[in-house]
Amino acid sequence: MTLREIFLNGCNEIAANFSYFKPTQKGQRLTKIRGDKDISFEIYFSSSMRNYSGSVSILPQVAIYCKRLKKLMQEELSYSSDLVFVSHLGYLTPRRQFRDWQLAGASFEPSVREISAAIKDYALGVFELFADKQKAVEFMRRHGAKFNKNLSAFDLYPIYFVYYFGGKDAAEAFFNVCLSDCTYKGRFYKLYEELTNGAEADFSRSSFWGDTEAKFAFVKGLKILNG
Repeated sequence: MTLREIFLNGCNEIAANFSYFKPTQKGQRLTKIRGDKDISFEIYFSSSMRNYSGSVSILPQVAIYCKRLKKLMQEELSYSSDLVFVSHLGYLTPRRQFRDWQLAGASFEPSVREISAAIKDYALGVFELFADKQKAVEFMRRHGAKFNKNLSAFDLYPIYFVYYFGGKDAAEAFFNVCLSDCTYKGRFYKLYEELTNGAEADFSRSSFWGDTEAKFAFVKGLKILNG
């Protein structure tokens, strides 16, 4: 088999364990749409441009999308997205790090089993949290983005989902739980100070991870507590 065929074979072997997800792109993308057709869950497999006969990598990623979120953002912001959450599978596991798996040679079957098990044990539970929007908002209000025990609470990107479906108070609570688990929270305090003193909330520029979401929080009147 060619390297591409080995990779796609691995994708389809994994997909066979998740028949309730719809495979597209020859099995490279698995999608499940919630009953109201607003929330969708995705498992996506990518690979490396550096594959060769003895190495065919597979990199699983999971994501959650919300069509209505994008429409709500478009009504008042200069940018919008339907993306709620995205992470490489490796970060959801006890390894808590970027991870790809090997499909070449004897590694094929063990990798397929390990990836399938990791999706079942660590990704599907995150998807289940979003089966109900309000339950997802309430979870994030209390726990930030710590969707399982292996994840950090710090991931500000879901703040848009929390704000538009839970309101200002929920978003403020989420924002502060996230910051409590951030190793560079001082940057957020400084950004808020600059914005309070009249600096422009320029959403087209980003100087560190999370500052766009922090600017959104400031514009919406969310406070940094205990800062």
